[in-house]
Amino acid sequence: MADEKNAFTPEEEAKREQEFMEAAIKIIMPAGDARHNASESVDALIAGDDEKAEELLKEAHQNILAAHKVQTELIQSEAAREMNTGTSTKIPLLFIHAQDTLMTIMSEVTLTESMEKMYRSLRDSR
Repeated sequence: MADEKNAFTPEEEAKREQEFMEAAIKIIMPAGDARHNASESVDALIAGDDEKAEELLKEAHQNILAAHKVQTELIQSEAAREMNTGTSTKIPLLFIHAQDTLMTIMSEVTLTESMEKMYRSLRDSR
């Protein structure tokens, strides 16, 4: 047991930090896939393959959703832990990077959708 009331043992903290590190990878990988999907979507649209472009954007959203789910579950778990114990885990830098990556790519996918709408509008008005 830890020395202070509501404190965690070094082993418990190490285990929790490992959970954050694993979650970070589970966020970064699908987020990166979403970025790739969005980029390929633009390429498909420019090549005239609207159906493929739409499918790639759909995949981008699915990847973002998967990454966001991991992030949300871990944050909720940590918030509950902190509320119940009054103690929080040190957040590894990799997890912070994962959150930043996810938010950036979410914005990129949203921007890609807007660009594609604009492209279609311009193309169809000719």
